Amino acid sequence: VEFCNLCSMLGRCASRLIVPRSQLSRSISTPSLRFWKCKHTWKKASYNTSVCLFGCSLGELSTLSLIYTTGHEHLLTTSSIFWLVPLANGILTSVFLETLILMRKGTQETPMPFPVALKTALNMSFISMLAMEVAMAGADFCLTGGFNVNLVNIPPMLLAGFLFPLPYNYYRLKKFGRSCH
Repeated sequence: VEFCNLCSMLGRCASRLIVPRSQLSRSISTPSLRFWKCKHTWKKASYNTSVCLFGCSLGELSTLSLIYTTGHEHLLTTSSIFWLVPLANGILTSVFLETLILMRKGTQETPMPFPVALKTALNMSFISMLAMEVAMAGADFCLTGGFNVNLVNIPPMLLAGFLFPLPYNYYRLKKFGRSCH
């Protein structure tokens, strides 16, 4: 009898689900309600999502701040294609920060060389970063009726950016037993 992948390392599982090893891959491949109850996996997925959110929001909000302080906000309202710049910058910043983390500490506390760290950051979290950026932009659009970032709507944007990719990050961590941090 074994615990889920992540909890087996800890020796216990908050959801108290003990699954025989022969049934482990089958139980995880078709997620049931029990699949989503592991507190350790939620905690790790939340940490990973927070790191990703920090990078994405740093890049996106810095770019938007630069656009607004230089008086070019009219580009955001007249051209929807221009909104790709802050989104792309958010993703690039997040990939850069995650690559640095992997180069410093790796996935198993062993540093990774730059090409491996970059490939790992891109492969394991790109979908999460893309979902995060879309959720943040969508929240901003819903709150303001356009793309008008201000201090009042930043907290809901960050909340949407955290909650939207969180189940995906949990699923990948639980199913494959690995993450980018």
